[in-house]
Amino acid sequence: LVEDDAGASVARLFADRGEAGFRRLELEALRRVLAGPPAVIATGGGVVTTPGARDLLSGRTVLWLRARTDTLVERLAGDGVTRPLLWSTSAGSDASAGSDLAERLEAMVTERTPLYAEVATDVVDVDGLTVDQVGDRVLELVAADASAGGRR
Repeated sequence: LVEDDAGASVARLFADRGEAGFRRLELEALRRVLAGPPAVIATGGGVVTTPGARDLLSGRTVLWLRARTDTLVERLAGDGVTRPLLWSTSAGSDASAGSDLAERLEAMVTERTPLYAEVATDVVDVDGLTVDQVGDRVLELVAADASAGGRR
């Protein structure tokens, strides 16, 4: 949605507007989607770094898809996806190799863990799970929340 709204890729938005500019656009997109009909929304991992986004998510069903750093390294190394906060240093895309990527991810995990914990109503540990298994677990949790009166 952010890319569609801005007419630019996330990488371009980070380059042109910086992280703060991107986060403002992300917050507006989140605000708009949450004002609409009930939906499952997949956010970027950094959405929790914006206090306003955490405020919007508070009181809603929020699932934290949690992974160990080694799982993240395995999934992200060489995935070909532009992730500005991972690749935006003088090391360039070479940062995806080895310990440099692991160090960056560990720093992000350390920063974000208390923020995810603040808003998450449930945690799905995804290490060792297939995409289908994660999806099944998400559906179980959403269904359980809906049958319990749901937070939306």
